[in-house]
Amino acid sequence: MTLNKKTNKTVESMAIQFGIRSVSEQNYSKILCIPRQALLNLGSPRYFEVALIMQGDQKFIKLTPIAEKKKGEEKN
Repeated sequence: MTLNKKTNKTVESMAIQFGIRSVSEQNYSKILCIPRQALLNLGSPRYFEVALIMQGDQKFIKLTPIAEKKKGEEKN
C-alpha cells in the first residue's frame, strides 16, 4: 500500500507475474517480447517510455505506456 499525496488516500498495488522471458537478438538490437495479455490489460499501447531504475544494489527496467497523440497534435 502507498499513500497518494494528492488525495491523502492509500492506494493498493498489485503485481501480476508473466513468467520468465528470453532476450533475442536482431542485428544490433535486443528484443524482449511482452505477453499479449499484459498489453491487452494496458489498453494495447503502441509506445512505451523506457527507464533504467537503479535502487541500491537493484537494477531494473521500467516500461510506462504512452497514450497515442490524437490526430493533429505534434510529437515532442
